[in-house]
Amino acid sequence: MTQHLDQEPAQETLPFSYAEFICRPCGEPVSLSIEDSILLANDKSVRCPLCNVAVNAGAYDQQCLSKVHDSLSSSGKFLIPFAIVWFSVSFIVALFFNTQISVVMTSVGVLISFALNQNTPVIEEPIYLEREIERVVSQSAVQ
Repeated sequence: MTQHLDQEPAQETLPFSYAEFICRPCGEPVSLSIEDSILLANDKSVRCPLCNVAVNAGAYDQQCLSKVHDSLSSSGKFLIPFAIVWFSVSFIVALFFNTQISVVMTSVGVLISFALNQNTPVIEEPIYLEREIERVVSQSAVQ
């Protein structure tokens, strides 16, 4: 058995779970990656994984996707410093004072972190992906 050199290894991508996508050309629900959803939010087209047609999202759906991505990118800016400070203090309390208080602090910290992470909006209505209309530039428009 030989492996072909021109085959690329399959990349694992994180699925975008904050919206449901339906491809209009094939009529099926599709699972897209986070990278694909960023492209759709930026008015770029992606290929449907089922029918391999270039599709894009409408203007309103692009705005909704941008809001979700903005929320995702800003949630980590507060969550990481909070977790570092909170759990460091919890560790110091466990070392020098009382382990039971540290366990309570750790539990509360986990609940706060979970609650902060759940503030990302979810798009309730499915996003219908339309076939990309190729932009044809005429010769007279170029001159």
